[in-house]
Amino acid sequence: MEPEKNKLDRWLDQALNEYRQVEPRLGLETRILATLAAEKTSITRRTLWPWAFISMAVALTMVVAILAWLNTQKSHTLSISSANNNMAIQQKETMVSAKPDVKSRTPTTVKPEIQRRITKAPEFAKEPRLNQFPSPAPLNEQEELLARYVQSRHPEAVMVARVRAEIERQNLERMEQTDSE
Repeated sequence: MEPEKNKLDRWLDQALNEYRQVEPRLGLETRILATLAAEKTSITRRTLWPWAFISMAVALTMVVAILAWLNTQKSHTLSISSANNNMAIQQKETMVSAKPDVKSRTPTTVKPEIQRRITKAPEFAKEPRLNQFPSPAPLNEQEELLARYVQSRHPEAVMVARVRAEIERQNLERMEQTDSE
């Protein structure tokens, strides 16, 4: 068994010596370096696209925001200047109407395009804000009639209200039954 082991060892040593002396193929180093360089550029290309997209989106958002802000500023200045113009026109008209024998037209100083923009601008309430919402409003004609009816015939009004409430309750029960079926 000893001689076979020596024979195998010699054969193995000889094969290793042959493989150790073999040179790599020509251009192997350049191919490896070219592959590494290509991977590096493809990685940088892949990482640049999201950043480019994000920066374009941010820039576009900023431009839209600035344009919207400028548009609102223009409409506010137009409404203020048109309010001043309207006040001046009203003052001129009152001065003209003070003289009944003289009839003259006051020229409108506001262009039709600007008038359209002004009508679209929100109008603010001239009255101060109240603490209660909704703020109490005066009764309309129907509400006044109902209040007078309740004052003059209180027992009848209470009875009518109870009957109507019962009818409404029955109608709701019927609707719930038809919905559940």
